[in-house]
Formats: sequence, C-alpha cells, structure tokens
Amino acid sequence: MGRVSATSLRFNLGQATGWHFGAYPTVSGQAVTVDRALQHATAWACIRLLAQTVATLPLVLYRRGGDGAPAPATSHPLFDILGSQPNADFSDVELWEGVMVHLLTRGNAFLEIERRGDGGVMALTLLHPDLVQVLRDNLGVRHYAYSDPYGPRAGFRRISAEEMLHVRGFGPGGDLGLSPIAFARQSLGIGLAAEESAARIFGTGGTPSGFLGWSKGEEPPTKEQWNQMYDRYFGPDNLNKRPGNMVLLPAGMTFQPIGFSPEDAQMLQSRAFSVEDICRWFDVPPFMVGHTAKSTSFGTGLEQQNLAFLIYKLRPYLRRITAAIRQQLLLPEERSTLFADFNTEDLLQTDSKSRADYYNRMTGGPVMALNEARRKLGLPPLDGGDTVRVQMQDVPIGAPAEEPGAAALENDGEQG
Repeated sequence: MGRVSATSLRFNLGQATGWHFGAYPTVSGQAVTVDRALQHATAWACIRLLAQTVATLPLVLYRRGGDGAPAPATSHPLFDILGSQPNADFSDVELWEGVMVHLLTRGNAFLEIERRGDGGVMALTLLHPDLVQVLRDNLGVRHYAYSDPYGPRAGFRRISAEEMLHVRGFGPGGDLGLSPIAFARQSLGIGLAAEESAARIFGTGGTPSGFLGWSKGEEPPTKEQWNQMYDRYFGPDNLNKRPGNMVLLPAGMTFQPIGFSPEDAQMLQSRAFSVEDICRWFDVPPFMVGHTAKSTSFGTGLEQQNLAFLIYKLRPYLRRITAAIRQQLLLPEERSTLFADFNTEDLLQTDSKSRADYYNRMTGGPVMALNEARRKLGLPPLDGGDTVRVQMQDVPIGAPAEEPGAAALENDGEQG
C-alpha cells in the first residue's frame, strides 16, 4: 500500500468523518449534531419523508433485450440483492432507507461489497459513515479506512475502492459529498433554540418574568435580605412547588411583570419560519411535512404534486444511487445490457377514474396489450390478451371486425 497523504486526514464541513464525535457550535448557542438535529420535528419529518419514500420504491435490475426493450433480470444474482435481500441482516427497504438517512445527514453513504470468486456481488453491508475515512495514496488511488467495531474483523482495516459502494450526496465533485446537517447548523440551531425557549415558558406554566420593587415609605431590605427573599419565593426549587406558581409577597414588596402576548410566548412566527427554512435545506415542500400555512406552487392535484416531488426532489437521489450501482456493482461487460432503476409508477398513481381512462387509452391504441395493463392492476391474464390491438373507425355497424394485418395479407396474396 502506498504512502497515505497527510492532507486526506483533515476534517472540514464537507467531510462526514469525525462528525459523530463532536458538534458544530452555532451563534444561537445550540451545539448541533446529527442526533440533536433529528430532535427538531421539521428535520425529522423531512429526512423521514425522503428516506421512506425512496426506500419503498422497488429497485429493479433490468436487462435490455435484442429489440432494446428492458425486462427484469430475475436470473441475475444482483436482482435479489438490490430488490429483496442485500444481506442476512437487512431487507432492501431497511438498507436503502439507511442509505438515504446517511445521505441526508452526512452527505455520504458507504456500503461494503462482498464479492464471489468470479467478481460478482454476493452481499451489501451498510457502514456507518462516521467510521469511514476516504484516503488516497501517493499515486492518487482512492481507498477507504474503516474502524470496524464488530466481529472477528474488529479494528481499523483498509477497504479498496472496488469493494466499496460509495454514494455521494450534493457536492463540488470531490471524494466526499457535503453534509447537509453541518451546513444547515445555523438554521437548525435557531429552530432548536426557539423550541427550547418555548418549552421553558411552558415549563413555568407561562409565568412571565418581571421586576421586584419596594413600596415608597417602606425601609428597603439589604442585599442579603433581597437574595434570601428571592430564593425563598422565586427560586427554582420553590416556585414550581406552589400551586399555579402563586406566592405571597412580604409587606412592601411589589412585582411588575414584563407583559407579552400568548403568541409571543409561543414564538409562533419564528417557529413557523424555522419550519420553512429547514425545509429549504432539505428541498422538501413545507406542505409535505404538515406545514399548510401557505399555498403550494406544486400544482392543484395530488398527481401533479407527486410528479413535481418526483422530478425536482427525488430524482437527484434516485440517479445518484443507480449511477453508483452501475459503476461499482456491474461488471464492465454487463453495463451495456444491464441497468438498475427505481419503479416510480406507484408514486404517480392517480384516482380510479383517471387510471381507468389512462389504461383504456393505452390498450385502445397500438401501445399496450390488455394483459400488460391487467398485470399492473394485479389482475390475472386473459386468453388472447397479449396481442396489441388498435381501434377501428369508420366501419359500418354490424360489419365483422377484421384482424389487424388481414388486409395486408390479402393484398400480398393478390400481388402474388
């Protein structure tokens, strides 16, 4: 193994390594880590929405036929690894959900490839990105250093680029994608601080702060007496023990509260802005995480909204994953005929009336056979339903239907 470049060990905002072992400070005073960010409802909802949506889309390995039409490559070992059982411990949904969570928090997802003797893939194992470093030797060859915490291989070990499926998130094109949590730490810190402040107010029963004073004509207490009275009547150990946080002030003492409205106490506007701000970082429409205060520009129907969500929000992640699969999991001689793709048809399903109209048009024209539509609807095939048919027009009522191609065969016979 060549000498490792020392510069590759430096950490920065674009590097996932080391993130778990520390926190980035913010101006708000909140130390933001991945676990801390996930305690914000909006960050949790955005990450969960994107991760679960991608994970539940079927990932299928296709093979191009001689006519160029793709068909599921069910006989290929990678078909089940991608879409059913990637390893002995995880299902495909759990694996790709974990990949998305790592991309959305740390900007990188690492899966160790276990290969057979012929170079084919036998299993995929998701690695925690905080335990992985991307390194290059003095020849510029990339490899990975993994701190394995489990099993007989526990310890620091080297993984070659050929043995690692590395999916990078958004970034400038380097060895690592950028960490969304690290770059969004100020926005997340503001949101966490607002939630914490609101929680403190509710924790005191909404009791406002204020000033303690002394009536005119009364002899004011000494500083020591002030401190004793404050601890006795308003100290945290005593105030919350009183019903309704009510206290009986001694003679001569007055309390002037600092007034604020219930809306100010809950910080509704700042917390609502925090929802929209965090949604911008994760590129999720606010209405999709339950924030419906404003109208959406994603269209008026569910189909249009899902289509926009697929094109502008999900497609970049889907393409990153399938591109990494092509580069790292397929053998060079397989890449011209095999490809992996997510099936997004379920995401674009419309209401029953629109679906019926769609399949009626597709099967009525020379596009889709009847049994193709029935398979998509989960219905059994019909005899003769595998033939693509076309509707006939300007035919007299009662005239017998002519099989497609019959006229052409008749003309060929006359010419012969």
